[in-house]
Amino acid sequence: MQAELFGGATIDGEFLTDLPINYIERGEFKNVNILLGTNQDEGAIYALAVYPNYILAEDPPHMNRSDFVREVCFYMSSTLC
Repeated sequence: MQAELFGGATIDGEFLTDLPINYIERGEFKNVNILLGTNQDEGAIYALAVYPNYILAEDPPHMNRSDFVREVCFYMSSTLC
C-alpha cells in the first residue's frame, strides 16, 4: 500500500473548478510574479503523516539511511530509488 500525500490544489467547484494544468493549457491564468521557497523542516509534516507512531514515540527506534531510503521509495516517487 502506498501513502497518498498531496501538496497540490483542491478543486472545490467554487474557487477552483478545474485542475491547474488545464487552466495553463487553455491560457486561462494571470501572468504574475510569484515567490516560492522552502524551509529546513518542511518535510517533517510528511514524516508525521506517514509515521505518526514513530515521530510521536517517547523513544523512537533508530532509522539508518538504508531504512530511510527503503521507506521513501515505498511511499513516494523519489530519485533515491
